[in-house]
Amino acid sequence: MSDFQQYLSKLQCLDERETMATRKKVVLFISGSSHFDHAELSEHQQSFFSWSLGESSDWLAMNFPYNYGFASDQPVFPSLLKASWRNCLYFFHTCWNKDFQRELIRHLTPIFQCEEVMVISQSSGLNMLTAVLPKLNCQYKKLKIIALGPVSLKKINREKYDCTVIKGKRDLYSRLLDRHSPDHLVTSTHFDYLMSSEVREIVNGYIQKN
Repeated sequence: MSDFQQYLSKLQCLDERETMATRKKVVLFISGSSHFDHAELSEHQQSFFSWSLGESSDWLAMNFPYNYGFASDQPVFPSLLKASWRNCLYFFHTCWNKDFQRELIRHLTPIFQCEEVMVISQSSGLNMLTAVLPKLNCQYKKLKIIALGPVSLKKINREKYDCTVIKGKRDLYSRLLDRHSPDHLVTSTHFDYLMSSEVREIVNGYIQKN
């Protein structure tokens, strides 16, 4: 059984009643996963949220599937080479694996039952959303998305969904492999949005305004 198939099996065994989405308002991070054994946020991701939201309890301290059953006390993060390969696999399965799409819908459904949802997506995180948003019972007026360096097969309907796109001037992946026009161009590569002071100021201003 492949690493991704083992990951998918774990998702299928999770009880959606153990979702972290138990508040009226949530802020969450979504990206294609480079590690299939857990969904813990990296140090850079945690630092980004802490800087942007301070002591706010609205943000979910986990990536997809936002489920307590997928938590880990000792998360291991792969090398850049292995992470890149796994992200490519994740992108492929998001677009064409119907079983995985069903798990995306199952675990995102509790999220979109909250009264307000703000999503900060990175790289193929927007691809995960565009793959399943039309199939979710989502009150789209309560959903706000900030996409950092998106790489998505489909374009999001920006007349329907409130989506702010931030791209880096040195991010060749997002500029060449994604068709969304940017609302903000920053000095960033594909890998350092979360460390960029420009990005943090834009996101922080957007969050404070909303």
